[in-house]
Amino acid sequence: MYVNAHIDFLAALLMEVSKLAASVVLQAKLNICVAYGSSKDIAVYQAIGLQPDQIFIIGKVAKKHRKEAVVCYQPQSCVPCDFVIL
Repeated sequence: MYVNAHIDFLAALLMEVSKLAASVVLQAKLNICVAYGSSKDIAVYQAIGLQPDQIFIIGKVAKKHRKEAVVCYQPQSCVPCDFVIL
């Protein structure tokens, strides 16, 4: 019971983060060209309109996420920007 409640809470939290990020991007008229993070960040980046070739995931990624992002094992050589905001 606890595990399912914990997973449901995390899923709901991730959905709220996605909505907030999309709202901020829209209201601030931001143009985000790339983003990177872990596989749990993919949904947030998709919510702000990024395509798989604009999403860079650091480290191991489950097979189901490999088509949703570019997998990077060394982020310094993977992210195609000189300026990166974390």
